[in-house]
Amino acid sequence: MVRAILAEEQREAFKQILREVIREELARGVVIQEHPKPAAEKEVPKQTLDFLASLCD
Repeated sequence: MVRAILAEEQREAFKQILREVIREELARGVVIQEHPKPAAEKEVPKQTLDFLASLCD
């Protein structure tokens, strides 16, 4: 029970800190951008697939 209470207090403290940081950043005019989406997945070379298939035999 004590652990649950402490965990909740930590979450609340983290939320408060996060809110303060976001407010400061917005007040300074910093634009918050999303992370760029990862490039399309690269194709696995045929040699690698053949090697992996040979391990299953």
